Amino acid sequence: MKLLPEEWQPVDVDELEPSAETAVRSTRSVLVTAGPGAGKTELLAQRGCYLLQTGLCSSPRKILAVSFKVDAAANLRRRVGHRCGDDARRFHSVTLDAFAKGLVDRFRMGLPTEYRPAARFAPRLAPPRDPELSSFLQELEPPPELGGDAALAAIPRGAFYESDVVGRPLPWPEESSPTLRQWAGKVYWQDAVSASGSEDGTLTFPMIARLAELILRVNPAITRALRATCPFVFLDEFQDMTPWHYDILREALLGSDVCITAVGDTKQRIMLWAGAHPRVSEEFVRQFEAGTEELRRNYRSAPELVRMQNELARLLEDEPTECEVAGEHAREGVCQVLECDDAVAESEWIADQVEEGIEAGLSPDDFCLIYRQRVQRMSAPALSSLHARGILARDETVYQDLADEVAVRILAASIRAAVGGRDPDAWCELTDIIRRIHGISDEDACAETIAAEAIPEAKRQFLEDPSDEGEIQSACDAVLAIVDRAVLQEAVPAYSRTGWLDKVIEKMAGLLARDREASDDWGEAISRFQGMDTVKAMTIHKSKGLEYHTVMFVGLEDSSWWAYARQEEEERRAFFVAFSRAIVRVVFTFARRRDAGRGDQRQSRSGLTTLYDALEQAGANTLTVW
Repeated sequence: MKLLPEEWQPVDVDELEPSAETAVRSTRSVLVTAGPGAGKTELLAQRGCYLLQTGLCSSPRKILAVSFKVDAAANLRRRVGHRCGDDARRFHSVTLDAFAKGLVDRFRMGLPTEYRPAARFAPRLAPPRDPELSSFLQELEPPPELGGDAALAAIPRGAFYESDVVGRPLPWPEESSPTLRQWAGKVYWQDAVSASGSEDGTLTFPMIARLAELILRVNPAITRALRATCPFVFLDEFQDMTPWHYDILREALLGSDVCITAVGDTKQRIMLWAGAHPRVSEEFVRQFEAGTEELRRNYRSAPELVRMQNELARLLEDEPTECEVAGEHAREGVCQVLECDDAVAESEWIADQVEEGIEAGLSPDDFCLIYRQRVQRMSAPALSSLHARGILARDETVYQDLADEVAVRILAASIRAAVGGRDPDAWCELTDIIRRIHGISDEDACAETIAAEAIPEAKRQFLEDPSDEGEIQSACDAVLAIVDRAVLQEAVPAYSRTGWLDKVIEKMAGLLARDREASDDWGEAISRFQGMDTVKAMTIHKSKGLEYHTVMFVGLEDSSWWAYARQEEEERRAFFVAFSRAIVRVVFTFARRRDAGRGDQRQSRSGLTTLYDALEQAGANTLTVW
């Protein structure tokens, strides 16, 4: 039974702040700006519940939610799924890249021939680096009218960028007098499209986004169908949207009745290096005539940390919005700067703090080590010190994106339920996913029947204790066969047209083999794989959207922040993101000697004076371990 809009109440929360309530019930497009801990994802989840539970988004119409990161899309999908039952099947939460790839997969025949990729093309997962683009340019043979080899020699190495390929919409016009870089960009496109059927992939995700925007522009019927099917669109982490993704949004929805809800925070805009649109919020409000709302409450951090965040926000904006503390906190919060002789002393101090925290009742899950870059190398001393004390800790980089893959969630839940005894959470996770991919209603017992077959199969496979990657991969394949691999491939677009599903299973098998080797049994191995009771080490970008009781930012030093002088504004925003992950405690460390990638060397922080001064002025305490 549907609720009247005026009868609907927020789900699983006591109340929403007034601006959030307005955005949730809005009948027009709106841009919601909010600081860290304000509940941006929760706002979108509440709006999804509101639209579905009141019937304002009635069947068969759908809500399309697009996020920047895989884990953010999965998080939003789970929140709505747990609250809306069968209606949640009409809530489609995907990443921007997955949305663009899905359009190209389904409607590639609507592209002009010169831009039409192969039928079963695989995306290139990593963008081309500058040296690769320079080599591509140097190997070309420009036509005489462009100056031939002499003109090519005059272009400095490194002067051909990804923006020369995806910087403008397709199709490229016939230039009356093209520049050498424009000509090279067109050749790059031609080569990538013609080789798109190769196993390694040649089309990057930005290129795929340009193809998706072209499909919508030259096929009005597809655009009309999208608008009719999805009258409500959500945009998460809107500040990180790129020009090529924004062009898809504009082509698909501008001038329509589709109601858009965009949420973001300019203080956390740290993706300019990846091509984020620097003025996307202003353009959206102007072009879509969107309303604006601002959230002020911080539900995450303790009062002292909220106060310090307000102080640090002045590094980023002249007149930042003052955030307010929301909820009760057991502690006021603390920020510290740790100064050490070297990385060894630093790692022992970190291990001491984690050990003391665990003795006081915290879990290893409550601690996070954040690094600006080179996580594998930089985190090695701290992880080694933690391991020496019997504390699980790992570089989260290799696990994080994999964890939200649908196939991985099916397999992890099946193994947990099979080897760990009664596990209601694993059972609910598994049956929920099976319902989604098979399109089974909550009342239908088919999902339970399939799960009741998959779990014994997982038990049979993994109690035989497969040890190497090949055996574990075969065991995973056997479990997915019960769930129905073909249905899974149809339900998840990324699995349907490429070998991506096989790559996901292969990568999972490799990690499971490593975790099993370090464990006493498969119960412990799957817990390790899922990062339970484990201290996580990750980059700032990977930490975005997450929160921890204690955050330790390791290595606030010039060697890790080498780009600070060149892109100071974005680096300050990255610093703010790292600070705002903490609930109760945040620590920034400086070691006088460290191996940051070029051997053990003396470290400096003279280039980061602005950040250290800001911490001091905000009230950070300095500790020394000499």
